[in-house]
Amino acid sequence: MTATLPRNPLLASRLTDRGPSSISAVGGAAAFSAKDLSVRIGNSNIVDDVSLVGNFGELLGIIGPNGAGKTTLLKVLAGLLKPSLGCVEIDGVDLEKMPSSTRSRQLAYVPQITGAHPFTALELVLMGRYPHLRRFQIESEDDTEIAIEAMERMDVAQFKGRRVDTLSGGERQRVLLARALAQRGDVLFVDEPITSLDIKHQLLALQVLKDEARDRSVAVCAVLHDLNMAARFCDRVVLLAEGGMIDEGEPGCVITERRVAEVFGVRARVTRRARSNGVTVDLIEPSD
Repeated sequence: MTATLPRNPLLASRLTDRGPSSISAVGGAAAFSAKDLSVRIGNSNIVDDVSLVGNFGELLGIIGPNGAGKTTLLKVLAGLLKPSLGCVEIDGVDLEKMPSSTRSRQLAYVPQITGAHPFTALELVLMGRYPHLRRFQIESEDDTEIAIEAMERMDVAQFKGRRVDTLSGGERQRVLLARALAQRGDVLFVDEPITSLDIKHQLLALQVLKDEARDRSVAVCAVLHDLNMAARFCDRVVLLAEGGMIDEGEPGCVITERRVAEVFGVRARVTRRARSNGVTVDLIEPSD
């Protein structure tokens, strides 16, 4: 018999009855859903009984402190990691039963750590078109146009002939985001997409992701550390701590002074923005 781990006191205060059927759709029908997900490594629950939904036409943010389980949860949602318990569905289909060819066309994933690839930036972005090609098929002019358009959106078209391993970390991150856009899947998972970017390109990247959700009805799910960016761009946020879901909903309802103090251990002044469901967070000092 597997021993039951003691529950962190903070998780006892999380919202209950937040299963997939209880979450309202912002953009319409559910694109992906997770039910009762848990990931256990050794004697630790890295993800602890998480249920959530991501909707078509919505930018969903996953927020929380270091070690909250955000990246692990995202990898499970993207099918890169198998959960110990629970299941993930993509557009109503069990992810584990979905053919790999279908999965590669429908899902795109951008990791938080970018590798130094010996390809040109255009070659790397064109790899996003591979799931749509037959075996041994060469990219068409249309594929190249889609790739260049994605690079222009991410402000990396000027690097199309440059080797990726000669670019900065932030430039490589934008190239990987362009590759995910070129894939044109229905669901896009991105892990800390703005961490290595300057402020101009942080705003650009999140605006492009939001436009992708709204204009193409893509379900975008992003792990974010910056609470102000999450509040500004996300339609909904999921707040994690100690592997469990503490809260979910519109940013203005989730990112509160009490929650910031409880979960992040920081005193903050949270101000609701006029004519918006968002908030502005001013971090003051570590809480007691």
